[in-house]
Amino acid sequence: MLPDGSRDDTTSVTWLQGRSYYVDLRQPAGRPNFADPPDGAVPEAGWLAGQQGFAGRLDHDGTWFTWEHLIDLAVGPQPADAGALAWAGDILVETGRDEPYREHWHRTCPADPVEAAAARLRDVRTGRDAVLVRVRDQFGYAHGRSPAARAAGRFDAEIALGVVTATAWRIERSSLPWRQGQLLAIAHDWAVVDVEGDAQLLRGKGLTYA
Repeated sequence: MLPDGSRDDTTSVTWLQGRSYYVDLRQPAGRPNFADPPDGAVPEAGWLAGQQGFAGRLDHDGTWFTWEHLIDLAVGPQPADAGALAWAGDILVETGRDEPYREHWHRTCPADPVEAAAARLRDVRTGRDAVLVRVRDQFGYAHGRSPAARAAGRFDAEIALGVVTATAWRIERSSLPWRQGQLLAIAHDWAVVDVEGDAQLLRGKGLTYA
């Protein structure tokens, strides 16, 4: 349920939660076919702008959970993202603290903190943040906009979700949809700020740092 009382059951929403770091991607229905990045005010660009996504760290003060947005697809300052979480059978119910929303979450990956790892990264040239989370064979990756793209009014931030196999980290969904099906690659300019869990899980075959 949204703050205005309406319901949304068409948006594709995935929240990948590690021990504390997380990646969250929300894409509206009616996804256009993307062969290349759209250019100009075309319908595809409008669909891109309708996406939501953020990544960062989940904290709990004993009452409220707060999702820190280290990376956010939205432009400009955003209100605090905080709420209560409670299980109702197999469904995790999230209720907003500052806005009257309610979200029902269905678990698709068994919880196992032993098979979860995450890293917070920072671009050594620009200071922008990135987050990489792996839970079992699922991964989420996010990075913020570069200063050059921000100055030019371009959009190069990314929230991506995918699958880890024996040979590859393959993107299945991305806020830059033309990257769907590509392999995840992380540039050497990203320095590791924090690691959570077994760092070896973040160095699987097929993940390149180039």
